[in-house]
Amino acid sequence: MLTLRQKVLILLGEYMLASLRPLGTTLRMLDGKNKDKTIHATLQRLGREGYVEKVTRGGKILFRVTTEGREEIATHPPRIKRQRWDSKWRIVVFDIPERRRKERNLLRERLKALGFGRLQDSVWLSPYDWKEKMEKIAQGRDLGEHVRILIGSCHGFQDNRELVNTVWDLEEIDQAYQKFIEDFSLKFKKMVKLSKASGSILKKGLYRLLLKELEESYAQILLRDPLLPQELLPRDWKGWEAQDFYQKWLQRLKRRCKQ
Repeated sequence: MLTLRQKVLILLGEYMLASLRPLGTTLRMLDGKNKDKTIHATLQRLGREGYVEKVTRGGKILFRVTTEGREEIATHPPRIKRQRWDSKWRIVVFDIPERRRKERNLLRERLKALGFGRLQDSVWLSPYDWKEKMEKIAQGRDLGEHVRILIGSCHGFQDNRELVNTVWDLEEIDQAYQKFIEDFSLKFKKMVKLSKASGSILKKGLYRLLLKELEESYAQILLRDPLLPQELLPRDWKGWEAQDFYQKWLQRLKRRCKQ
């Protein structure tokens, strides 16, 4: 599920320029919560990170996404293209004082969003090189002295696949992909029946609705998927089938929406 931080960034990317009020109204329409005070705090945090900036127009304070913010939006999802693995683990280790618990929790959120897996509360792993990104996140929150980035290999009592199963719940993600395929296969069968009995306007509305549902459902699984390299995944990984299924129906629905 998208965090408030991600929703604000994505919406600002659509608006180009927006004040607090329309942002708050739109977000509340989506999920029925999020007070202006909470949204404003999120905007301030995004500003400190360099992803959002304030602009004054006609005496009004507006917000817009920076170039760095647009790059950040592009990472949700997918965060990174799967690539061949160099057999090295990127390990983020941190020791943040209890008085800075809020920043510590925010750091964990960002690690999860990038696909890192939790080995211990303050030790997180990724097969991908996020060094520059992590340095920027740590410096943006003044945590540089508390965060270390290490590179290492797996030796000892577990091999790499066993380590992966310790850190990530791949079985749960695999089942989510399987359910995604089953649920939307049924939806598309119903779509064919409904489209035969519907007028052209209703058909387009149906196609747009299914397109939105397809994109959002797949995106929510991707946000939980660490997008591990093929070498670290099970041979019968449902993510590959789900990816092909998603791309096939995405293109079909887009074509039908244009007809």
